[in-house]
Amino acid sequence: MLKEVDTLSPGIISLIVVAIIVAVYLYAEHKKSGRYFGKGVYLSRKEKQQLAFFKQIYTPITEKIDLPSINKDGYEFEDVALSAREIPYTPPIPEPADIKKLTKDQNVKIVVIDQHGESQRVWVRLTDAQYPVFDGKLLNNPFDIEELEDGTKIRLHSNHILQIES
Repeated sequence: MLKEVDTLSPGIISLIVVAIIVAVYLYAEHKKSGRYFGKGVYLSRKEKQQLAFFKQIYTPITEKIDLPSINKDGYEFEDVALSAREIPYTPPIPEPADIKKLTKDQNVKIVVIDQHGESQRVWVRLTDAQYPVFDGKLLNNPFDIEELEDGTKIRLHSNHILQIES
């Protein structure tokens, strides 16, 4: 009888170890999915500081410029400065001081939202930089937005700039 227990022990121990590994993995995945699907947000201290900073410095678009809209053009540009108050971007969006330094021929990334609410990131080469309003040309083709293609001239606001090409 003692021999049977000795031969079963490694099998039982292996099963327990596997069960523990699976449980830890499932817990980590559950925690991660909660972060991305709104089931409890786990923000790091750095992310909380980033959100607080962008909440503090956000200024809405007040300039009277002809920006695209879903109703008129079938697409619009996301106000990432507004989103940055609630979503910690990685890397963080540029600060206003960096955007003010932009000049002609620099590339910036913006987010285009189509009429179905789907977003795409696209690069724009600036052709005129008069902070906070910028003119530029698209450097790539967004999917499923017929009005936009490589070379299309657009006007954007500093709040639309997601990234500056370094």
